[in-house]
Amino acid sequence: MPFPDPRATPRKVTVPTTMVWSDGDAFVGPWPVRRTEEWVDAPYRLVTLDGVSHWIPTHAPEALAAAVLERVRGR
Repeated sequence: MPFPDPRATPRKVTVPTTMVWSDGDAFVGPWPVRRTEEWVDAPYRLVTLDGVSHWIPTHAPEALAAAVLERVRGR
């Protein structure tokens, strides 16, 4: 999946954002996850799930749903 140069997209996300990531993700490493907050100009929360694979909706649906519901409720 090609990713554009971030400098080519100068605008930041301006809505409340929750990123759900797992430290067991074989495809998305910690470096870009930690830098994501730099591109959000709104309340931001990183939820890290321990030991879950890249397929969070399949392997940890309850934890994912809880993170989504917290954001929707404004927490």
